[in-house]
Amino acid sequence: MYPLERLQRYPKAPHLQAYNSADKLLIQRWQELGGSGETTWVVNDDFGAISLSTKAAQSSSDSWLAHRAMLNNGVNPAVLLNAERSPSGNCDIVLLKIPKQEAALKQQLQMLCAAVTAPATVLCAGMDKHLSPNTARWIEQVLGEVTRHPGKSKARVFEARLIPTGEKPDDGAIFTEVPGFNKPLLTLPGNFSSGALDGGTRLILAHLQRVPTVSSACDLACGNGVLGLALLLQGKAQSLCFADESSLAIYSAKRNVAAFFPDQSDMAHFHWGDGLLGLQHKYQLILCNPPFHQGHVMDAAVGKRLLRQCSSYLTANGELWVVANAHLPYAGVLKKHFAHVDVVARNKKYQLWRARSPRVKP
Repeated sequence: MYPLERLQRYPKAPHLQAYNSADKLLIQRWQELGGSGETTWVVNDDFGAISLSTKAAQSSSDSWLAHRAMLNNGVNPAVLLNAERSPSGNCDIVLLKIPKQEAALKQQLQMLCAAVTAPATVLCAGMDKHLSPNTARWIEQVLGEVTRHPGKSKARVFEARLIPTGEKPDDGAIFTEVPGFNKPLLTLPGNFSSGALDGGTRLILAHLQRVPTVSSACDLACGNGVLGLALLLQGKAQSLCFADESSLAIYSAKRNVAAFFPDQSDMAHFHWGDGLLGLQHKYQLILCNPPFHQGHVMDAAVGKRLLRQCSSYLTANGELWVVANAHLPYAGVLKKHFAHVDVVARNKKYQLWRARSPRVKP
């Protein structure tokens, strides 16, 4: 097994280790089965523990942060795939970290059945605290019989067989009605708030008429692109950047922009990455409904990183509008990086801030 204690998280978090018991159980069961890296696929590796230990031929992850962590830890970039590409080639064993959403798990299993060319074993694992009592049933609904291995170190493995279908599965898209939109908005399994508008999005949409009209804006942590699309539909921005670390989110946003503006695709561009890092443009307006999880782990630092980035990517007169759960500690970081911060609206659960005059370090 690869020496897991060498692994580092991205973004760096020295107080958190870069692997868990579910990773170790997957690797141990793979070794018991006599797995070969040349015919092993990995899905949803977080930081490279599974991909490196098995020397997997292909490793698929939706997350740009996970890709960056795996590259930093030494995973061969040639084996990495994002959610827009399915694995291909010979496969005997798939090692899958179980995602948070039932729909995402089922979609990934269906994708794997379409991708394998011969029957293969799939090992699905997660930490007990992240698993649903229905996890085994969800796997059975797609694959049939499931072996539940005994839990160990607060984690467990489910084992089943992938039978090739040879057919591309339905993408599982869900369509949601949005106030002020003339058609439903597409969301893919695994997207944030899949199938419904979250309360934070509803709050910022209700006050969008107060946002300044600009030539360039960014929807940061865009999800399916609902906030950016609302700006475009209301004529609040002439061009829009949709930015997210989830490749599924970017793919959803691309499809929604194409559906709403089929002849004006040049008004939008898309950035799959670590927030705004790597962009060469400054914006007059940024809207953000920041995440406060990385994978299954709740961590307000995820959102704070994005808000700190915003001060460097706004014009001198630019504005950041951010909505979040009221209990999250974002007021301090906003006031540190912006000269003027005020609360535009609030309700029992969410708060909408406007931050102006970014303090940019020379």
